[in-house]
Amino acid sequence: MACPNLDEVVWYVENSGLTTHEVGQKKPNAWGIYDMHGNVEEWCRDWYGEYPNENLKDPIGAYSGSYRVSRGGGWDNGADEYEVRRCRSAYRHNGFNPDKGDYLVGFRVALVPVE
Repeated sequence: MACPNLDEVVWYVENSGLTTHEVGQKKPNAWGIYDMHGNVEEWCRDWYGEYPNENLKDPIGAYSGSYRVSRGGGWDNGADEYEVRRCRSAYRHNGFNPDKGDYLVGFRVALVPVE
């Protein structure tokens, strides 16, 4: 099922102009983080590897490997059901070689307030 408010929260192929955009031009998620869906896939610290067959909460992935996980979709994903699923921040891609860059992948620096 397609997201009825897709244009409010996601940069995807139909509204991106086939390019990336500055963070903060779409609505934030429930935690106040902008652009967690669409725009660019995000490189993660996790190495790509198979998950155990049990239910896990916030799994960390393999302890070593050749490829880092990327999550979410990018400006090149479409609005059909399969492509929108790939825009979710939870969507886990096969990963990328950490020694190479890609115009569809970025990373996020997240800061927390110090008390």
